[in-house]
Amino acid sequence: MRVRNWTNKKAPVVNAGFGRPLLLGSGALSRLASDVNCKAGQLKGEKPMADRPTPEQQMPVHVEAAYKDAVDNIIFLKRQQWVATNYALLVYAAIFVISAEYFSRTDFARNSLGIIAIAVFVIHWYVVFVFQRAIDKFRSRLYWIYGAYFNREEQAGLELPLGPQSSWGQLEVAAGLVLVSFVGFVLAAIYLWSVR
Repeated sequence: MRVRNWTNKKAPVVNAGFGRPLLLGSGALSRLASDVNCKAGQLKGEKPMADRPTPEQQMPVHVEAAYKDAVDNIIFLKRQQWVATNYALLVYAAIFVISAEYFSRTDFARNSLGIIAIAVFVIHWYVVFVFQRAIDKFRSRLYWIYGAYFNREEQAGLELPLGPQSSWGQLEVAAGLVLVSFVGFVLAAIYLWSVR
């Protein structure tokens, strides 16, 4: 079976009457409408389209790349905060199972599992807040882009933040995840050291 390649086919050329030929094909009608609007605007005394800023002039490609990078990294880091919390909770559950099934209730076994629980909580707290600091860095990049490429009216209409939020507003999810880990740690510690 032979597949026909439509991309190499030349589009028919038509003179649109505005000084440049018009290729019929994808976007031909929108280019024609743009040319008509441009000529009509020039007759009314408006600036020609070449003098108006285009989206490419408003936000260069490297700024778009920085914006996409910042958004992707924020999403990734938020997911990693949840993954770290899930792993911490799995370790606390493993401590419950190990202490109930495989260890005799000696002080050495309790203390060693308790030290593991403390280490898991401290490591989880550290990792979540390292991720939060990185999220704040990428958010500051977004605030700069919002301020540089959106006027106040557009920022208000799109509900874009005008600047950094309060410190609690940015930390509430991270603090909530650490609190969940702390509850798991407390339950594991109570089970290890008070249940005989």
